[in-house]
Amino acid sequence: MTRRCLGIVTMLLGAATLAGACSAETAGVAREVPSSGTSQTSTGNSNSPSSQPRLSPPIERPRLDLAAAKENPCSLLSDSFMKSYGSFRPGKVGDDRGIRQCEFDPTTSDSPLVTLQIFINSGGLEGAYQRRARFTSFVPGQVRGYASVQTANANGPGNCAISVGVNDADLLQVDISATPGTPNFGTPCAPVVPIINETVQMAGG
Repeated sequence: MTRRCLGIVTMLLGAATLAGACSAETAGVAREVPSSGTSQTSTGNSNSPSSQPRLSPPIERPRLDLAAAKENPCSLLSDSFMKSYGSFRPGKVGDDRGIRQCEFDPTTSDSPLVTLQIFINSGGLEGAYQRRARFTSFVPGQVRGYASVQTANANGPGNCAISVGVNDADLLQVDISATPGTPNFGTPCAPVVPIINETVQMAGG
């Protein structure tokens, strides 16, 4: 991979990074996640915020079990679906500092790097709300009825990440990193919205 989605993937973990102020009705609002705490990276890392007052909205849809998806994150995004958003190599399952992910590396210079990450027992979206001061942009929203948040930090333009709280402890996150001069550089969140929607739907939401 030539470009690393640095913030998006580090969304709440400590190095939060999701650039973008792309409006998306599906960009999410956060959902409650009080509990377990092991740290991870991105939107879902850090200690459990259970000892602090809850800041995020409650989960109002059925909670999703991500255990199976964690084994194969690429099962949530097919290569054929991704063709609508650029030219990519087949999704590659990997591990980034303990976070399971599916990465779509671009095969052309005008396609962005797309990464789907699954944060298990990360503090969920509540953890992101507890650490919201670390982001330069923090925009609540919803994805298929689940609270989510679109975040950005100092990584600069061309980056966008949207994280969705699908249960009280875990997160699904999609981030994009586009280079200057490419179609998605000015509006990186535009493709993230339909991609995170597909991810949540494939997870059962």
